[in-house]
Amino acid sequence: MHKCVDLFVQYIFPNTPIAHEPSLRRAVSDISTTDESTSLSGMRNFTLITALCAFISSVVPDNPLVSSHPGLRAVSLTWPFYHASRAMLRLYEELDLEAPVASSYTSRIWQSSALQNVTGKNGVAWHVSGEVTVMAMRTRLYDEETLLPLAQTSPLESQLLRANFWLIYLTDRTATAFEGRPSVMSDILSHGLLTLGEQGPRPEPLLDPTNPLNSQATEEELIRGFHLKTRLWATVADFMHRLKSFANRKEPAPTLTEDDDWAELVRVHRTFLGILDDLPPCLRSPNSAGATAIDEATTSYRAQSFWALRNNILSVYHCMRLVILHECMQQNIPEVLGLENKAESLAIRQLEIVQDFLLEMHLVPFMCLKVQGEAAIQRIRRVGAILLEMVNHAINSTFHKRATLQFNQILDILTSLDSKATATELGAGIMATDPNSAAIEHMT
Repeated sequence: MHKCVDLFVQYIFPNTPIAHEPSLRRAVSDISTTDESTSLSGMRNFTLITALCAFISSVVPDNPLVSSHPGLRAVSLTWPFYHASRAMLRLYEELDLEAPVASSYTSRIWQSSALQNVTGKNGVAWHVSGEVTVMAMRTRLYDEETLLPLAQTSPLESQLLRANFWLIYLTDRTATAFEGRPSVMSDILSHGLLTLGEQGPRPEPLLDPTNPLNSQATEEELIRGFHLKTRLWATVADFMHRLKSFANRKEPAPTLTEDDDWAELVRVHRTFLGILDDLPPCLRSPNSAGATAIDEATTSYRAQSFWALRNNILSVYHCMRLVILHECMQQNIPEVLGLENKAESLAIRQLEIVQDFLLEMHLVPFMCLKVQGEAAIQRIRRVGAILLEMVNHAINSTFHKRATLQFNQILDILTSLDSKATATELGAGIMATDPNSAAIEHMT
């Protein structure tokens, strides 16, 4: 269990900063050294830690977690931890739903992600993920006024609730961007009810300040990167929603120059393209940023954390560049992206974007990609699906050859990641992407 916390802090926390490291370590120690607690806090801690272990074992390679047990696969631990977490949660579930605390959200997020990663299926994972969103809406976590009183009496709990909400929000925006599920938060967004700030009045450190591998500056940069990723998904979701509305309207404006909807599409797309202008220096060059540490071990440790977050952001960015272009081509309006509506020019742009995506996939250390689980795999599959379409409908042999070479690289990456969903589809002779993933950005 301690090893799971170690792996979470280094590789998962950068993309999902929703837990307090010292609290996790205390909970592990309590579980390991005391009899099973019947107190509510004890049961919640057990649920949380076993959910974390289920999540971690569902995404990490075998070596870092079970290297001392030859022949044992990390993923074989997922189900026992998952069932233990769910069984404990059922003992106090009604009370937990009535008066949730930060760990109430976190446990369910990790359970949902573990389930998605280990099965590659969506049904139950959707249910658990949806329950988290409904809880957040009912308790009005989107309203700054909800957390302000708690920030004075329990700043850490307030900070964790805030962090959990932003991950839930990110998940909702991701679902909209991929058009897999309707937005649960559409009402609060359309009515301007989302007032929660990214940081509260008294931010609390979430990483252990006594651990020499951590630093306040590193944590601040990781949090900054996480919120940039949230804005990235929100912008993409906004664009996709506007694009769908534009395509479905019955009475278009007489000319595009007089069309406010068109102008908004152009504006939102420009905002999307400029998102990476705010990428922190540590994510532009993770190895160089990590080199500011005092020793080689700390340098390597921090660089891995930066790589995990950087790859998540960059792979989302390039994947959604391609998805946006593909959707605009389907609607026959690539001009909204500033492109000519010519088949050869559009094919060239698609292949350029895929090349950017593949470059990021080849740059990232494998571990930093692997731990992103089915969320990362879904992005890779989405790129692969569009590439396969290009292979099957290439305008000439040159484009067919390039698209085929890139598609084969996508298949190699998917094979190395050992995805349950991908293995099932490839075994059936299918290369498609399922936009309906409950684990999206829970990992991401």
